Amino acid sequence: MKRRLPKIDLRITSGHTGATLARLIGGEIDLGLLPLPVEPKRMRITELGRDELVAAVPPDHRWVARRRVQARDFQDEPVILYERQSQITELTLGFLLAEGVFPRVAAEIEHLEAVKEMVQRRLGVAVVPAWAVRREVAAGVLAVVALGRTSLVRSWGLIYPEKRQLPPMFRSLVRLCGDLLPPLLSPTT
Repeated sequence: MKRRLPKIDLRITSGHTGATLARLIGGEIDLGLLPLPVEPKRMRITELGRDELVAAVPPDHRWVARRRVQARDFQDEPVILYERQSQITELTLGFLLAEGVFPRVAAEIEHLEAVKEMVQRRLGVAVVPAWAVRREVAAGVLAVVALGRTSLVRSWGLIYPEKRQLPPMFRSLVRLCGDLLPPLLSPTT
């Protein structure tokens, strides 16, 4: 990005969706890259792509032989949840609870790397973005299995307050993100 837009002072920070929205509204940051949907309504959103959430399991787990797992399959598994405020956990719990499955939560971890490490150590299964475990799957230390009958997907967007007019340079950044992000979200890139 720096090569294609050298005049943009780009600083990347991470944070929960709510905190990022508060920083956008407060004018502390100009743009947010967030999973959709978001509140409040007074935001302009440019949807950039979608990613798939998958079950991450050890490579010799019994689920690996299957193409998909359903919510009921989680019933007898210890589940490692990503941090409580994350959309990943919200979607995971929604997927399970909609089918009447109350997960046996083994841990709630605030760092995705730690979630992956716990799965590798066979402490439980987890729901993670497919792109986030790409290297571990390629290295053979984790395996992934699709969720549900139709997969569990979420959308990502660049967000900024609708009252704010973006300078041309920022519009170029939005277009560039639209070009670069979809391949990064792909589970196989």
